Order: sequence, then C-alpha cells, then structure tokens
Amino acid sequence: MGLRFDLSNIPNWENTCYDRIYRAENPDEFEEAKNQKANVMGSAWSLSHDQTHVIRITPETDALVWMTMGLDLGEITEKNMVEWVFRWHFSSRLSGRPYGFQKVDDLISALKANMGLSVNVCTTTRKKFIRKELDRYVPRMEQSATDYLANHGKKKEVA
Repeated sequence: MGLRFDLSNIPNWENTCYDRIYRAENPDEFEEAKNQKANVMGSAWSLSHDQTHVIRITPETDALVWMTMGLDLGEITEKNMVEWVFRWHFSSRLSGRPYGFQKVDDLISALKANMGLSVNVCTTTRKKFIRKELDRYVPRMEQSATDYLANHGKKKEVA
C-alpha cells in the first residue's frame, strides 16, 4: 500500500505546504529547478500544467509525512503535539541522531504550520511505539557492544 497524505485540513495549505518558483519572477532559478533531477532529501520540482511555475512540497511537510511512519502517528493535531515531540526525542536519542529535523524548535514550528495533516499510517500507543523502537535498536546496541569488546581483546559475557 502506498503512502497517502491529505493536506486539505491544514489552514492555507496551498501556500503552507508547497514551494513555487515562477518563471517570470526568477527565470534562472526556475530553469535550474525545472531541470533538477529527483532529490534524495525532499521532493523534486514539478512543472505546472500551464508551465508558468515549478512546484514542490516543502521540505518540512515532506519530512513530516515520512516521519508519520517512523513515529507511528497518522495525523498532526493539537491533541497529539506532545506525543510527536516525545516520540521525536525518544527516537532521536535512541538512534544517536536527530530524526527528520535537527532541532526540536524546527520540529515544533513545522508541526504548528502543518496542523491538520493526515496520513494513511496507523497511530499506535506510546507503549507499542517504545517496544518497536527498543526491538529495533537493542540488537544493534548489543552488536556494537560485542564488536567493541572483540576489538579490545575481551570476550562477551552472558548475563
């Protein structure tokens, strides 16, 4: 099943969730974006039907859409903002690197701007989310500890 998202409940979604470059206003930037190949991070620019501008989903909205899968949260609401920030912190600290956004302030700004976003992702309980994350990272941490000890001439001890 493909990842599907709905932006229609985000106030002013046409401007909040999309970047545009108009040919008449920025011809050089327009040509560069039009000819740009698919990007590893974020979505690629698409030429409008009337060919007057290029358009893409903003990097912030794009990141939030993809983060819904990793955080097991299918929507952004006022009610689940704390859960978004909690899960971002939990996942970022467990993995050792920020998830989706470098700073929590950037995440919160993006969440507020994209309030109303919904995605066909099943929202799970915090307990299920934590279990999933631990099941994913604990074996990696165990392997790292084993490798570290092997590289330092010590054998792994079984608890």
